[in-house]
Amino acid sequence: MDLGTNQQEQLVTKVLRLTDWYQQWCAPIVKAVYDQDFRLVQQLITQVRQRLAASDLDADGKQSLALRIRYVEWQAERILNPHVRAEQLNRDILAALADVDAGPISQSLACIIRLQVRSTLLRDEQADYPAVDFERDFAGVLPEMRSLEFWHYVSSWAFLKQRVDFVEQAMAEHTIHADGYMSDFLWQRINLMYQVLKGKATRQDVEEIVKRLENMFQWVNVEKVLWPALEETGLVDDEIREMLAAQLTRIRQAPQAPRRGPATKRIIKQ
Repeated sequence: MDLGTNQQEQLVTKVLRLTDWYQQWCAPIVKAVYDQDFRLVQQLITQVRQRLAASDLDADGKQSLALRIRYVEWQAERILNPHVRAEQLNRDILAALADVDAGPISQSLACIIRLQVRSTLLRDEQADYPAVDFERDFAGVLPEMRSLEFWHYVSSWAFLKQRVDFVEQAMAEHTIHADGYMSDFLWQRINLMYQVLKGKATRQDVEEIVKRLENMFQWVNVEKVLWPALEETGLVDDEIREMLAAQLTRIRQAPQAPRRGPATKRIIKQ
């Protein structure tokens, strides 16, 4: 989408306003998910939807935030609801993303969420996500909306599909634009992906990712995306397994929601 200077400035301003709204109202929902309080998640989602309906946002803004809320709800349902019908849940959210036409921001966000949902299903071995579909969704995302969360999911797909080009792009974004939100863990994770795909990963790289695990959500991602490749390449020995077991025990005894630290910049290891 080609935008003039004024249109681009207006778009960025609007995206920032919607991001602020999302962070203000949806951050408590995300925390409740990490706390595994499903009842609170449901209550907060109902409240946020009521606030959205009463807001003065235009149609594009309202549809964008409605999609964000739907995505958070999808995550909470699949993680916390023991009675969820996963296949129906997945079909419903993908169907909702196929009918988005309120404006450029909501259309771009639909591509982001579809990419993140389908990357998650690929990670969990529930459905494939062919390169042609991934690249179409990727191209549909406005550059101004390619957040670090977005690049996190891009890197997962790219590693599983052995696409080092997209891993390199994700690594560059996490290096240059680290915002302090799990930055150390996320950078180490993508760095390890890069080293594995390049055949340069070391045992020390594996130790570093294990040391940085702070909650089970991080471990689930590492376990499903990275760990099989690390085992296959012989980088996981008994000492690493013992270190991991001790770290997971500590996490289970004192689970933590992700912490925000200082923004950082790093040098990419060649």
